[in-house]
Amino acid sequence: MDAISVLIGLIIGLLVGAAVAWKISQNQAASKSQQMASSEAELKALLAQQAQSHITTTKSAINTLKQQVEHLNNSILSYETSLSQPSQRGEKSNFYGEQASIFLRNSSVEVNKPPKSEIENAQPRDFANDSSGLFVGKEREEKVIK
Repeated sequence: MDAISVLIGLIIGLLVGAAVAWKISQNQAASKSQQMASSEAELKALLAQQAQSHITTTKSAINTLKQQVEHLNNSILSYETSLSQPSQRGEKSNFYGEQASIFLRNSSVEVNKPPKSEIENAQPRDFANDSSGLFVGKEREEKVIK
C-alpha cells in the first residue's frame, strides 16, 4: 500500500506541476506577444515618420525644380524675342550686318575684367632683375667685370 500511495502522490504531483508549467508558459507567451505588438507599433510609427520626411523633402525638391524650369523658360523666351525683334541700336548700326547686329545687341556692354595686379612685371625671385635671384652674386659680378 505504501508503494501505491507513493505512486498516486507522484501522479498527482506530475499533474499539478504540468498544470502550473502550462499556466506559466501561457503568461510568458502573452507578455512576449504584447512586447512584439508594441515594438511593431513603434517601428511602424518610425517608418511612417521617416516616409513623411522623405515625401516633404521630395516635394520641396520638385517645387525648386519647377521654379528653375520656369526661370529657364522665361530666359529662353526673352532670348527668342530679342533675336526676332530688331532693337533701336541694331537699326542704327547697319554697317555690321544682321549677324553682327544680333551679336552686339546680345553682348554685355561692360566686360568684367579681373583686377590688375599692383606689380605687373613681377617675376618669381629666381628670375627677377639683375640684383636678386638664386644665381646672382658678387663673385659672378667680379668675373664679369674683369
